[in-house]
Amino acid sequence: MTNLQWFILAAIVIAALAYWNWQRTSGQIKRLQAEGFTISADLGGVPKLLVDQQSDSIAVVTASEYRRYSFSQVVSVNYAFDYGNQVEENFRIEIMLQGAAKQQENITYNDERRTEDQLKRLQALLNHQTLSL
Repeated sequence: MTNLQWFILAAIVIAALAYWNWQRTSGQIKRLQAEGFTISADLGGVPKLLVDQQSDSIAVVTASEYRRYSFSQVVSVNYAFDYGNQVEENFRIEIMLQGAAKQQENITYNDERRTEDQLKRLQALLNHQTLSL
């Protein structure tokens, strides 16, 4: 096989795996919705972060599972990144939790701007709940 054929084969395999992962994640979202979770905001990221303002809860969804938390379990949300070779990388939102099996959830984004924007959206959604009490 030529280099071009190998490249095309690799691209097809990557696309197939991405589609398979997307389908599995969609299945988890359907299960979550079947349990009464109404998606008010999809904040994206990896794993996917969803918000349900009606039930004051968030969900972290992967291809194999979802974890649901009430707003009251969220202690703080923070912007974080790692230092790579002369650049920042691994931009993420760190969600600190109390009364949950996992004490922290990390939602990763591709770039700094998207991470900051989604953090602001999440903070506004969480604060709306506390302001309405």
